[in-house]
Amino acid sequence: MDEDARAAEMALKVLTVIRRPGDPFGAPVAALRRIEAAATPIGQTRDEGDRLEDAELPLVVEAARAWSHVPILAG
Repeated sequence: MDEDARAAEMALKVLTVIRRPGDPFGAPVAALRRIEAAATPIGQTRDEGDRLEDAELPLVVEAARAWSHVPILAG
């Protein structure tokens, strides 16, 4: 039963981000941090070691703009 509840909570987090992802072009840091938070497994903390710095996130979003005509590649 715990696994089902945990899976449902993870699915809700992911669906919330899909429904309201934020503004990755206007506020890239907030939007990408929100996606990171939703991707973190329930009961675990985010891995700070592999995390990009806030100053790097706008660069990632700008690089994705070049691929906006192919959304899966931009993602």
